[in-house]
Amino acid sequence: MSPQEAIRAAARRFTEAGVPDPVYDAAALLAHLTGREPLLLRTDRDTVLFPETLDAYRELTERRAQRIPLQHLLGSAWFCDREWLVTPDVLIPRWETELLVRRALAHPSGAPIADIGTGSGCLAVTLALETHCPVFAVDISPAALAVAQKNAARQQASNRITFLQGDGLSAFRNQARFGRIVSNPPYIPTDECRRLQPEVLRDPLLALDGGPDGLDILRALIADAPGALVKGGWLLLEIGSDQAAQVVELMRAQPLFGEPHVFQDDAGLDRVVEVQKVSTDVGETL
Repeated sequence: MSPQEAIRAAARRFTEAGVPDPVYDAAALLAHLTGREPLLLRTDRDTVLFPETLDAYRELTERRAQRIPLQHLLGSAWFCDREWLVTPDVLIPRWETELLVRRALAHPSGAPIADIGTGSGCLAVTLALETHCPVFAVDISPAALAVAQKNAARQQASNRITFLQGDGLSAFRNQARFGRIVSNPPYIPTDECRRLQPEVLRDPLLALDGGPDGLDILRALIADAPGALVKGGWLLLEIGSDQAAQVVELMRAQPLFGEPHVFQDDAGLDRVVEVQKVSTDVGETL
């Protein structure tokens, strides 16, 4: 069987299983096994695949047809032009979260950065590499932190990042130290989690479920951030596309914050809300 024939057969199986992008996934899996470019494989009618390659490919194809995410089968995902180790213990990095990086980079500061709910570490490591600032990466899951630490080592950023197991900003005991706090927290309402695409349901529920209205973790971060930010520091949060008005209202209720700003992702959906700490509590150390 040639690569073209194998990909067409896998794509038909994926179509039957409801896989969203059957041809892309079929080519990506064969490229993973052969080390060749997916586009070249899709047009190759002459090469004969080895039996052991076909056996391995059929096994991967069947697992993908069971709606195991492509990134889990490949063991990696791309984010901000870098390849990241991913496992079922972490949220698979998604393109829309790159907006959070761009917005954080729009506010240069020499002060440390905090990434709350670091997961795979893609935000923390990217910001450490792009800003050369010290970064604190926090996650409640030890398994997620282990993946994040491996990604930091792979990207040669381990010496710039401090990894902490903890729940949100509580690890910092209300000490103002950060110039930027970023987070892609769980923000999907509990009831909606049951209706997610099968691939998304393979992500850890801890990284998806934001409580009854999806705002539980966002509320906590907005409440705790003023005590953890230096004056002039920024809180930047990824949100669900229908949550901007509620998040802006929560930020406006904080007396130390300025006016929040909402930014859309490349699909035109509300995706990031940011706000600056513009005043200081009496007695706060900067």
